[in-house]
Amino acid sequence: MNANHIQLPWGKESLTADLPRGWRLGDVLEPVALPGAPNSLDEAQRALAEPVGMPRLRQLARSGIKIALVIDDDSRPTPVASLFPAVAAELQAGGASLQQATLVPALGVHRGMSADEVARRLGEDWLSKIAWHNPGGDDPEEMVFIGATSRGTPVWVDKTVAEADLIVSIGCIEPHIIASFGGGYKNLIPGVAGRATIAHNHALNCCPDTFNMVGQPIERNPMHLDLEEAGGMILGKVFIINAVLNSQLQVVRVVCGDPLQAHRAGTEISAGIYGVQVPKLADVVITDSNPMNSTCVRASRRLPTPSARCARAAP
Repeated sequence: MNANHIQLPWGKESLTADLPRGWRLGDVLEPVALPGAPNSLDEAQRALAEPVGMPRLRQLARSGIKIALVIDDDSRPTPVASLFPAVAAELQAGGASLQQATLVPALGVHRGMSADEVARRLGEDWLSKIAWHNPGGDDPEEMVFIGATSRGTPVWVDKTVAEADLIVSIGCIEPHIIASFGGGYKNLIPGVAGRATIAHNHALNCCPDTFNMVGQPIERNPMHLDLEEAGGMILGKVFIINAVLNSQLQVVRVVCGDPLQAHRAGTEISAGIYGVQVPKLADVVITDSNPMNSTCVRASRRLPTPSARCARAAP
């Protein structure tokens, strides 16, 4: 790489930036290049056979219970369609049928998903067997109030999820600018929560000391601790299936089980991929969010984790 020019990956192309005269390139920092699993379905099956902190999903699923299946929406890179066959097989091995399940996309305050979008995300053949609806975060009739957290967040949850005996949550663990990491209970709070819940929870980190929490320990993150407290108030058992992806959006590892214990195990893997030791402070950091740059919203949420070029101005 020319010391006066840097290349930033952007989709299938790259962007060239010229450094001002007198600047010098200090370092190039990129995620660890861990290979993806040979087969993401096989990896999901392995994880489901070895859940962290909970019995196998097939031991929790049984005939007649209410099941809420929560999947993240298209703002996340989770390869839901490649993971779901293993989840469906595990539910059916426990005696549950897909007719007992209702799928609820984790929208937060994003727009609702269309039937075609949900079909592409889950798999069209599967969606034809499962009832689904978008959560109505602004409609009290579609929400259930289950209390308030110790930090004062009023917890409103989609009625289907609040009344389920078993909640199966499929998502991914990745660094997040204010939540430290995605995944875990975050698929439920804010994913299927009411607007008032989301607003109060997010406001906990709207201050200089805690706004930029990307990749930071969850134990120091009031917003994430609050959403975990809120998620733990849901009466049904919550079982997560979370993928950890590399910078090429390939599944490196899947963690399953308890939404706290399994999630912590997954964040360690994610931090090992995206956490890079900075050799020294730089005057300027130039960064991009490839491959999470399909929309401005997705890109801004993941800065500055995927790759960065650090430059120092001449003294």
